[in-house]
Amino acid sequence: MKSILHKYWISLFAGLIAYFTPLRETFMLVGGLVMFDFATGVAKAIKSHTFRSSKAIQKFWVSFGYFVGIIVAKNLEVYFHQEVFVKPLVMIIAITEIQSLRENIQELTKVDIIKPIANFFNKKQ
Repeated sequence: MKSILHKYWISLFAGLIAYFTPLRETFMLVGGLVMFDFATGVAKAIKSHTFRSSKAIQKFWVSFGYFVGIIVAKNLEVYFHQEVFVKPLVMIIAITEIQSLRENIQELTKVDIIKPIANFFNKKQ
């Protein structure tokens, strides 16, 4: 259990941040993650000479689906008078995008960006 938590603590932390932010900031968070992930994905594809426009178009539609999903979840919250749909969805999106960013950056730089952060917090303990 500790090794799983140790490995994914930054994703869980980002998910919790996403969970506690208001909707406008949620759109900004998801949009920023998507744009940064897209940019690092394009850079990774160019570096490895595997850039395909079909993959870029697929990423666009997935990202568009994120925002549609958030809007649908928000409408469900309004309809049912329960705030239980948007936040978990955004947590899942944030965790997914951060893991993708981590993979892209690791492929580009050969450095796991989580390791220095984890080492810093381990030294604090």
